[in-house]
Amino acid sequence: MFYPNINPPTDIFLGNEAYNTVISPRFNENYGRNLLENYLDSEDNENVDYSNVENSSDESSQYDNLEKTLREEWEELEIDESNNWFEVIGTICQTILSEIENLNGDDDKISSWFYLYKTLSEFRAAEISENNAIFEKFLSTLKVSRLTDPKDYLNYEEEKIWNEIKELKQEKDNEWNKYHIGTWKYWFQKEFPTIEIYTNI
Repeated sequence: MFYPNINPPTDIFLGNEAYNTVISPRFNENYGRNLLENYLDSEDNENVDYSNVENSSDESSQYDNLEKTLREEWEELEIDESNNWFEVIGTICQTILSEIENLNGDDDKISSWFYLYKTLSEFRAAEISENNAIFEKFLSTLKVSRLTDPKDYLNYEEEKIWNEIKELKQEKDNEWNKYHIGTWKYWFQKEFPTIEIYTNI
């Protein structure tokens, strides 16, 4: 069995400027945050001292119920993204394993695969973190608003923002999935030109 070299390749060049860097266009990275600017000033939100606010148990329960509902919706979107990721990675790993015996001691391909996988994983983690930051910011603004107007549902403006945040996440996840698949297609065409991996993902 071959193991990746401990030293990464000096460069993973995929022959295309769009793929030569994993820091691809950030899919409107500030858009989600800007959705919240007209809803609640960020500085006011960050400076709220919740410890000095007296809430009844009913008021707290109302916000908790709302947060639980929103988190469940968000989790469904995360599951969709995760399923897409593992579907691609599963196909990639199966193909690599089927070719290991034919590498004849050439572990450069395995090393290249390992570091491309690692880099794409880090890129994905950054995208997930950014999406979650937008979501948590939205929850924070809701919590502030519920201090003076307790209820367990979204008003019209909040519902509109929430739908836009979900749509943004889905758009970014779809763009990321296309980029993920496209990057692996090009890598296999370069390293294993006889394998039609692109027909399986």
